[in-house]
Amino acid sequence: MVPLTVLASAPKKLKSVAFYDGKRRIATDRQGLVGLYSIQWRSGKATRGRHVLRAVLSAGGRTTASAQRRVRVCR
Repeated sequence: MVPLTVLASAPKKLKSVAFYDGKRRIATDRQGLVGLYSIQWRSGKATRGRHVLRAVLSAGGRTTASAQRRVRVCR
């Protein structure tokens, strides 16, 4: 398992941060502590090769995507 962590803030209270591998949602953190939102990615289920990870922030009825990160899964 690989920890994925995002440091986030917004003018309104953040309700959740959803983590995605491409279009597939990995997990959602609704209890961020001090602006840190984190999940455990079970990369063992991911196919070998390139993946694009992103986080989508939800606050005050609006959503915003963070920067994308490209990673490579090797075995």
